[in-house]
Amino acid sequence: MKAGNLTIKWRYAKPTTACFITNGNGSFIAGSRCDCSEKDHFCKDTGRKLSLLRALKEMDMPKEERKVIWLLYKDMKLGGRW
Repeated sequence: MKAGNLTIKWRYAKPTTACFITNGNGSFIAGSRCDCSEKDHFCKDTGRKLSLLRALKEMDMPKEERKVIWLLYKDMKLGGRW
């Protein structure tokens, strides 16, 4: 997912979802992961939301910039490349 000069990507390896945020030249800025409990069903959407939330907290972004990223996330097309 593109958000201005940031690129946000997710990787999945059940039961883990990892989020990576890079800048325009591909340099790593922030990342996080979310692990699903063995008692829960693995859900990519839930993993994406939690890992993105944690990565954005790590970046310490202003609220307005985080809001733009969340709006872009909500407008993402299903089946597209994330």
